[in-house]
Amino acid sequence: MNAEVLAVIAEHADVPDDPAQPLELSSLELVQLAEALEARFGFVIAARELNRENFATPEKIAGFVARKMK
Repeated sequence: MNAEVLAVIAEHADVPDDPAQPLELSSLELVQLAEALEARFGFVIAARELNRENFATPEKIAGFVARKMK
């Protein structure tokens, strides 16, 4: 898993020891995390992409970022 992605996540949420475990994010924290990912990695996240499929776990977020970077 990308250490840079984990660092951004850690700024906005408690990262579980197992990256496959769910994050506990409020809707505000989710938006703040999305904005931080956009700023750090230089892509835009559409509102429809802010869902559990992409943001449920650190592992899913890292996969989402990798797909956006292609």
